[in-house]
Amino acid sequence: MRKFCFLTVLLVASTLFAAYPDEYPAYLRLLGFSKGDIRDLQYGRFIMRSLKDGRPGESGVTAAKVFHVPGYFIRDYFSYIENFRNLNNFQAVGKFKPEPDLQDLGPLTFDALDLQDLAGCKQSCTLNLTSEEIAGIQQDSNLENLYRKILLNRVQNYRKGGDPSNSYLEAFAHLTAYFPDVVEYAAIYPAGRDRRVPDYFYWEKQKIGKKSVIQLRHVFSQRVGEDFVVVNHLIYSNHSLMASASVFHLINYVDYGFPRTLLVYHGRTQVDGETRAPRVDKKMFVAFRKAGKKIEERYSTQFYPGFPYALPATDQR
Repeated sequence: MRKFCFLTVLLVASTLFAAYPDEYPAYLRLLGFSKGDIRDLQYGRFIMRSLKDGRPGESGVTAAKVFHVPGYFIRDYFSYIENFRNLNNFQAVGKFKPEPDLQDLGPLTFDALDLQDLAGCKQSCTLNLTSEEIAGIQQDSNLENLYRKILLNRVQNYRKGGDPSNSYLEAFAHLTAYFPDVVEYAAIYPAGRDRRVPDYFYWEKQKIGKKSVIQLRHVFSQRVGEDFVVVNHLIYSNHSLMASASVFHLINYVDYGFPRTLLVYHGRTQVDGETRAPRVDKKMFVAFRKAGKKIEERYSTQFYPGFPYALPATDQR
């Protein structure tokens, strides 16, 4: 029965999102867009709304715009980790190999404050560390090497056992309503891991408030009909961040004989009581404009060697 219900939702969703925005207002209204916003998307307008009624310490934004490229190109564009720089103000970022090792963390550098906080955990720890990780500080005098080992172990442990307490995606009402399988995939990972679902892990170092925060994140994408849902969620932060996730919904919006994709973005971040929630609305406006321009430019100039630029039948309509 559950499988039947899931297939019904999948069929309805794929049929629903193969049409124009006017024909699926319920989905976009659930994300906070007005009827006028939905109509304006047809004319190339960029729409953005800040999160309302969030949890304490939570901030977020929803944004949407139509781009003149097929959805699969946008999905694959963000498989190149460097391209996330257009949406996030990284100090440093790096992608893990399919089988992560310490070399993947080689480019990550630590400043004096990073190492001071780690060393301070011998007495009073302000970092997100387990008792076993804290005990390791007493045994390893090379703090930089120890920090990288801790991060690597976090990734490897998540890949083996997931994190049952990581349920942040359930707060994304549009996902739970229309794509419950996406939420479940993250919740039970790696139990339901599917080789047909592309995924990867990466680390980033980013300034939040006055301190640098090191994060480990998991990205995966699922295809629904002619659309794609791409999830980027936090699996570990050394401090300050309690939860963070973003979702790209790439909706097939073919019109006038050339490929078009309606990109709908929803992202949220929750910080602890000692950190001020970051304002992301203005930054996201600029980031979307830069990223969209770069995506369309690279698609039209065939920037990536070997990429399948030949349009499939659905893009030629």
